[in-house]
Amino acid sequence: MIDLLSITDDIPHKPFGSVRKKETEDGEVKTKQFTKTLYINHVPVFVTSLNNGTQINIRCCPLKIFQGHNVFGTNSLMKLSTRLIVEVLRQLEIKPSKAQLRNWMRGEFQVDELHVTNRFLVSKYPMVRKVIFHIKRYSSETLCPSSLRKGIGVTLKAPHGKAVWLFYDKRQEFSDKRTKEQKYLRAVIGDGAEHVKDLLLRLASKSVRAELKLSKRYLRAHGLDRGKAWAANTATEVFVRELELLGLGKIPALPELPKLYTEIEDPKLRSIVILWAHGEDMTEHYAPSTVRKFRKAVMDQLGIDILKDQPALESASVNLSDIFAPCKMLTGFPKWARKYPELALR
Repeated sequence: MIDLLSITDDIPHKPFGSVRKKETEDGEVKTKQFTKTLYINHVPVFVTSLNNGTQINIRCCPLKIFQGHNVFGTNSLMKLSTRLIVEVLRQLEIKPSKAQLRNWMRGEFQVDELHVTNRFLVSKYPMVRKVIFHIKRYSSETLCPSSLRKGIGVTLKAPHGKAVWLFYDKRQEFSDKRTKEQKYLRAVIGDGAEHVKDLLLRLASKSVRAELKLSKRYLRAHGLDRGKAWAANTATEVFVRELELLGLGKIPALPELPKLYTEIEDPKLRSIVILWAHGEDMTEHYAPSTVRKFRKAVMDQLGIDILKDQPALESASVNLSDIFAPCKMLTGFPKWARKYPELALR
C-alpha cells in the first residue's frame, strides 16, 4: 500500500503560511514561505505554498485521513492523490477549475517522496520481534542496520543509497497512545472505533511490516517523479525489486561455509571468500585494485562485502529470505473490512 505521499501540483493561489524575512549584508531582503499545517480527520497535513503562489506541496499519510488507519490500504496513487488534492484545496478555500481537475486525474502532478508498505505473514506475534532482531544481526553492514529511535524495528539503507527501509512492529506502534492512531480512527468510524481497533490490532499482530521510503532522487532516477508514471501495479513492482536488492539472510554463518565454498565455481573467488571467512584483512594480501575487483565480484554473486561483513558464529533460527519472499506478502483487504467500508478505501 502507499503509506506516505509528498506531491506538488500546479495551481495559482494567494501565498499562505508563515513568512520569514532575511536581510543579507548588502541590504537585500529575502523572504521564505513556511509550511502550514492543516488537520483533516485530526490527521496533520503539511502544506507549502511554492514559487510565488503557483504551486502547492502536500505531504501526509492519506490513508489515515480517508480510512482512519494505515494497517492496510490501496496501492492506487491516482486515487489517493486526486482525493487528497481536492480535500486540501477545499480546506484552503481554493476552487480548482474543471481543466485542473482533469489534469490531476491524468497524473499531471509531481511526486516528491513516496513510501510503499507491505505486510509479511508470521506464525505468531512473538515472531515479529524475533524477525526484526535477526534482520539487524544478520544483514550486511553495507546496509547500515540500526534500531529505530521510537518503537520496535530496524532501518536499512538501500545498496544504491537512494531509498531507506524500515522493518517494524505495527501492532506496537498502533497501540501506542503517543502515535494518536486511535484519534484518527474515531474521526472516521465514530462509536465503533473500539471494536475496530481490536480487529486492526489482531491483524497487525500477524505480520512483520516492511516500509520502503523512496526519495526524490530515486523517483527522478527511475522516471517515477510524475503521477502518470504510476500504474496500478507499479508500487508492488518497485517494492519487490528493491527488496531483492537487500539480500536478506545472505550473510552465512560458520557452519554454513563449507557448503558455500562448493557453490563457488571460480577458484580465485573461492580463495578470496575462504580468506574472508577466516577473518583475514584483504588489503594485506592484495593490491587495492585487486581488492576492489573481487569485492565487487563477491558482492554481486553472494551479497557479501568482504571488507565490512563477517560470518555469524551460528546459523540463524529464522530464514529471512523465506519470510520476505514476495509470495508471502499480505495484499488486499481482510474479509471483515466489508462490514466497515469506510475503513477500506478501494
